Amino acid sequence: GDKKAAKVLPNFWYLLQFDGGSRGNPGLCGAGVVVYNFHRNVVSLESSKSTADLCRESIFEASIYLNDHSTCNEAEYAGIIYGLEAALKLGVKKLVIEGDSMLVVKQLLGSYKVKAKKLMPLHQRAESLLSKFSDFKIVHIERSLNSKPDLLANRAMDHKKTEIMHWIDQ
Repeated sequence: GDKKAAKVLPNFWYLLQFDGGSRGNPGLCGAGVVVYNFHRNVVSLESSKSTADLCRESIFEASIYLNDHSTCNEAEYAGIIYGLEAALKLGVKKLVIEGDSMLVVKQLLGSYKVKAKKLMPLHQRAESLLSKFSDFKIVHIERSLNSKPDLLANRAMDHKKTEIMHWIDQ
């Protein structure tokens, strides 16, 4: 991309969207992650406000090939974990996280128990990363609002490779 690199500013909110997919479930797996900044640097977010109507641009995108033997839920967790790690590396302190996996969102909000043994360490890893942000919100969104991460997850599965793009000064 020819986008100008931006600086991450710790007092503003950023947005992470994630997705994971599996062909076969278990089967071929990939995840997609996008970190956005908001054009009018957003200092506070009312909990009711959807980010869909906020002007934003991506500063980090990843299309992550995982393996050929995991489940969709494992891929969703891989997506959010990768995204949280990327946001922390970029210097993000305040993060809105959006995903279309009701299971992952509800488990991280504490309203669903984590029953699947394979998901327990992934859930713990995600929680430990979340604790490093000064503030965060996790929101479940419709699949139609999560098309970019979905595209990136599918690209990873199509090409069986990981690609990372970013437009940020690190």
